[in-house]
This record gives sequence, structure tokens and C-alpha cells, in this order.
Amino acid sequence: GTANQIRTSALWGVRARNRLMHDGLTVTIFDAIQRHAGQATSARNAFNALSSSDRAAVIAFVLSL
Repeated sequence: GTANQIRTSALWGVRARNRLMHDGLTVTIFDAIQRHAGQATSARNAFNALSSSDRAAVIAFVLSL
């Protein structure tokens, strides 16, 4: 790793957190996904390409962890 890389926290217990992302400025899973870029751009774009019901299912899954 380099000084510019940040280790991402595990998603376990994410439903109990009131702040997300490394800076703590994001409060919803949807917004956290939208803020991802760089290496995660393709994952963000794939999420955005899902139907609204599939996006809701992904968010529900993440919140179940």
C-alpha cells in the first residue's frame, strides 16, 4: 500500500453505523455507493445499471450484514 490508500472497514455491522465512508460525511448506503470512484467506478456503475428493485435488494442485503 501507499500513503494515499485507505483500508476500507468491513461491512459487518454497517446497519448500526450512523456515518459511512472514510470521512464520516455519508449517512446512507446509496450515497456511499455513489461516492465511490477510482477502482470502484465499475462496481458503482454496475449498481446504477440495476433496476430500482434490484438496487433496493442490494441495499437490504448490505444492511443485513
